[in-house]
Amino acid sequence: NQTYIVNLLNKKELEAVLYHEQFHGRNKDPLKIFLLSLCASALWYLPVLKWSNERYKLISELLADRAAIDSLDSTLPIGSAPLKLIKYQKQQTSYAYAPFAETAVNYRIKCLVNPKMTITWNIPKLMMVKSVAVFMLLWSVFAY
Repeated sequence: NQTYIVNLLNKKELEAVLYHEQFHGRNKDPLKIFLLSLCASALWYLPVLKWSNERYKLISELLADRAAIDSLDSTLPIGSAPLKLIKYQKQQTSYAYAPFAETAVNYRIKCLVNPKMTITWNIPKLMMVKSVAVFMLLWSVFAY
């Protein structure tokens, strides 16, 4: 129930959630995530696409968190709101949904505790080599 969720969060937490979601909207994150997910599913034989999709989801959440932090000059509201929503979600039936719970919550919490923490990509080299090899193999088959 959306009304319960609005009543669950205090004014600053609601503001933080709105700033967070506004960032996603301005950045067109839902469309980008949809397209990345579609590519990762359709081209499942290129594992780097699945990794990129998962990483983009996490990075977009971290950047949206930072936008909320910058707007409110505090990490507390954007830190406490997801915790309340996760707790609420566990108490509800399956229709309650918190998409942020799909991302690496522990990593997000670390970034909230230390807002100056740098975000790293750590590109998996073996996965990249496998993906390039598969792509080159397919390209050579269809190019000739």
